[in-house]
Amino acid sequence: MTFLAKGKKCDLIALATEMGEEPSPDMNIMGLKALITGSQSYEEEFVKGMLDTKISSRKEEAEKEENQEDFIFEIISCFTKKRVPITPVARPELPFQVVNIDIIGPIDPPSAKGHRYVLCLVDQHTRWAEALPLTSLTAKATCEALLTIFMRTGVPNVIASDNGTNFNASLTQEFEKRMGSSPRFSTPLHPESNGLVERFNQTLKKMLPHVILEEPRSWHTKIPFVLWAYREAPNSTTGVAPFQLLYGRTKA
Repeated sequence: MTFLAKGKKCDLIALATEMGEEPSPDMNIMGLKALITGSQSYEEEFVKGMLDTKISSRKEEAEKEENQEDFIFEIISCFTKKRVPITPVARPELPFQVVNIDIIGPIDPPSAKGHRYVLCLVDQHTRWAEALPLTSLTAKATCEALLTIFMRTGVPNVIASDNGTNFNASLTQEFEKRMGSSPRFSTPLHPESNGLVERFNQTLKKMLPHVILEEPRSWHTKIPFVLWAYREAPNSTTGVAPFQLLYGRTKA
């Protein structure tokens, strides 16, 4: 890259461009000064700047290639690594041994009675579902709703839920302890671990609008009818309606 010539004015900018180099703004200034004055010091500064730019550019290219190689290696490792087989979760042997609970809401518009949430519960054995409207998400309201359900279903051994503040509150955990139940919390940011009740939530959300067209704020009174229909429909996993699994007959 030696192109200095004593006593001769040289357009360094044009020469560098022809060689495929991209001069920086500072180098452009040095090149113009060298062209105007013919000073060798300006030429040397220009060449030094171009060499620094080329070295820096080559370092960046080398780092890019290294990063690409690492990325490709990680992708290949990911595809060639043996997949850990998914172990199915054992289904409880009896109804209401293990239940999953979750909250829907806030719902807009609220019900005529001020309900903005729904506490949902699904039994892992029969897929039987319960849903109670709530006016608030306090631990006290949650415990009262659970108690109402347990009066019908009996107290489960395990209550699975996400990490909602109303579920992991000290009052709720003390309530479950005194009732003889053990809480089981899902891993944060992994709602699929509570997927059983999450799927029911989606079903309830789809079904409710069809029964409240004329009275949208009466949705709290229509939940029992939606539950009735859900419980008598065959479940996609068990192939049997929750009502039949629980009561041993086909119709309510």
